[in-house]
Amino acid sequence: MKGRELKSFCGIEVNWFVSNRFYKVYLARDVMLWARLAGYVFDEESAKNSAQTAHFVEPYVLMYFRRLVRRREANELKYDEMDLATDRFLAEDSKNIRMPFRDLTKVEFVTKGHVGNYAWAGHSTQGYLNVTDMHGKRRRLYVTDAGEPRETEAMLREFIPSLEYRE
Repeated sequence: MKGRELKSFCGIEVNWFVSNRFYKVYLARDVMLWARLAGYVFDEESAKNSAQTAHFVEPYVLMYFRRLVRRREANELKYDEMDLATDRFLAEDSKNIRMPFRDLTKVEFVTKGHVGNYAWAGHSTQGYLNVTDMHGKRRRLYVTDAGEPRETEAMLREFIPSLEYRE
C-alpha cells in the first residue's frame, strides 16, 4: 500500500518540551500511520510566523526556513511513494507511528473553538484529533489541511466508525 493510494490529511502535534512535529496521517483499512514530515516550520505560513521574531536577520532566517519547507515536501513525496505496510516506514524516522485501529480505545475529532488560526499550532486549523490507545497514551494532532472539518470527519468515520465528533 503506497502512501499516494491512501486517504490522508496533515496536522501538527504540539509539544511543551520538545519541538513540534508535523505529520501526514495515512488511513488504511486497519491502521492509522503517522509519518513525520517536519518540525515547527512546515510551509510558507509557518516559516513567516517563525521568522517574524528575527527582525534584523529575517531574510536569512526565511532562506533557511524555505529550505526546511523544501525538505518537508521531499519527505512527503518519499512517503507517498513508499510501501507503508513494510517495516521501512518505521525505520525511516523514529518519530513515525503505526496505530492499528484495534489498539485504539478512543478517537475524537473536535472543531468547537478550534477552527481558524490557533496560536498553539502557529497555523490555521480545522480542529484537533485526539487519539487514545489501550495503554492510555493520548496524542493530539491539530489538523492543518484546508477544507471543511466535515470532510475530514467523513474521511475519518469511513475508517473509524466509532469516531466521536464534537462541534
